Amino acid sequence: MRKIVLISHSLAFTSEDGTIYLNKHLKGKLKEQILKHEMSHTIGKYNDKDYKLDKENNISQWQIFKFCLRHPLAFCQLSPITKVGNKIFYRRY
Repeated sequence: MRKIVLISHSLAFTSEDGTIYLNKHLKGKLKEQILKHEMSHTIGKYNDKDYKLDKENNISQWQIFKFCLRHPLAFCQLSPITKVGNKIFYRRY
């Protein structure tokens, strides 16, 4: 089972060690869809499978946008650099 860390910014992302960082405000169907999506990512270097997964996901962009409007720190998802605690993450895309 992968480690899940709750965060207050961004939506979700998976680090190279397989840890999933998930916004603590996500709930219901959107949370399930995003968690399922993140669990599908490979552990390690971002590869073609991960790129295709991100490009062709079936998560409603409208639902994501509404979530971001309610929780503006979720817009940090658009930044290529994210900081959690003392760690700095560079987006793998």
